Formats: sequence, structure tokens, C-alpha cells
Amino acid sequence: MRTFWTEAEKDVLRQEYAMTSYRDIQKKLNNRTQIAINIEASKLGLVKIRKLVSRMKGELSVLLGDSNETYYWLGFLVADGHFQERGLLSVTLAAKDLHHLEKLAAFLKITNIKTRRSSAVSIGALDKYIINLVCKKLGIDHNKTKHPMSIEALQAMTDDHFYSFLIGFLDGDGCIGFQTGRADVNIRISCYGTWMPVLQYFGQRLNQRLGIHSPLAKLNKRGFASVQWTNNTIARFLKHEIFTLNLPALSRKWDKVSYVSFCDF
Repeated sequence: MRTFWTEAEKDVLRQEYAMTSYRDIQKKLNNRTQIAINIEASKLGLVKIRKLVSRMKGELSVLLGDSNETYYWLGFLVADGHFQERGLLSVTLAAKDLHHLEKLAAFLKITNIKTRRSSAVSIGALDKYIINLVCKKLGIDHNKTKHPMSIEALQAMTDDHFYSFLIGFLDGDGCIGFQTGRADVNIRISCYGTWMPVLQYFGQRLNQRLGIHSPLAKLNKRGFASVQWTNNTIARFLKHEIFTLNLPALSRKWDKVSYVSFCDF
């Protein structure tokens, strides 16, 4: 009984395991048993995608659309989602944001929401073709921590799409809190240093639209890019855009900001 695998057999397994049936794999591996195939695949870190598909169905093509809601969710996913190279989109949120995750799941037609312990909830959907197109649309790499989205993708967005995207991004990676001893709020974002040009562009476009001079993002001593907008005009303007563009924003954040009428902007 053979217990070792040749490099040639391992290469076959790497190429075929994810999407090929066991019967066809066995034909190429001199009828190794399914148990042996699974053990070796586990050692190589391989995943049976055919098995995942049945649990991770969704309609991800909606992310290629041009609605304001699409751009809101794109911003949220860029901030808080994971785009894996094999085509898996996944999002994990704190359990307190289950209702928001349900909104995203409904938008993507994902029916299976998983509970991870008692503190987190997650969804996932698999579509390599669509995920690659989404990454191309946004100018991002699958490793978006080291490779942030392109400024050109942001520049190409209409104002409505840009504000929808920004609000979604803030719901994913931003923090809205009250200023010390005041009823006004501030908005803070902190990301890996590679994202500094993106955060700077956010501020520049808001400043230009609102005619203000709010500080732009800077690198801190730990190498993180961060920005804090204490000008209440920004928060009130974005809250106004949530209503105008009919965005499914995260209420626990934006309820802190008072709503103002259209005429104020």
C-alpha cells in the first residue's frame, strides 16, 4: 500500500481537487481512494469548492450595477469584506449588526447567515468570474490591505455614486462619535498606511463640494493612515445624502447625526 505522493500527483491534486469530481480525480491518480485524496488535499490546504457552492449561493452580479445602493454596498464591502482570489466574497460582523448583515444578504440574495460563536455573524458567496469583475471595477487587489483601490476608480464615480460609496465605507471602517462636551459629532477613519491616498481623496472631494478646509489624512507613528472630520457640516451633509439617495445606512452610527433639509446644502 502506497503512503507517499509524488510531486506529479500533488500537482494533479492542486489543479483538479477544487472543482473536479472524485471519480475523475481518481482516474488521474491511479485510483487512489477518496480518503487518501482528502487527507493529502488537507495537507496541501486545498478546498472542495463544489461542496462550498451549495452553501454559498448568491447573486453577486448585482455588484456590477450602477444603482446608489450598489455603490453603498461596494463601499461597505471594500471596508469590511474579503474578496478571495478563488472567488469567495465573505463578510463577518459583530452580532449586534445582524440586522445590517441581513440587509446585505437580501441585496445579494444570500440565504445562509452563519453564527460564529455568539459574538459574530457572517455570510459568504462564491463566484470567481463576478468577483474578478468587481475587483477590476474598483481597481482593487484581492489583498486589499496591501493594495488599496485605485484613485482613478473613485474619480470615475458620479457624485451620487461617490457619496453612496463613502457612506458605505464609513459604515464598514468608520467611527462616528460625539465630540467631548459637545453635541456635535466627529467622523474618524483609520486604515493601513497604504490607504492614505484614498482617505486623502475622500477629504479633498468633500472639501471641494462643501467649500470647507477640513484636515486631510495623515500617517501616524504606527504607520496607519487616519483622518478625523470634526466639522459638523460633513456629518450633516452625509446624513442628508443618506435620505436623498435612499441608502440602507447603519442606523446605530448615523442616528447620532441630526438630519437637515435639502436647502441647507
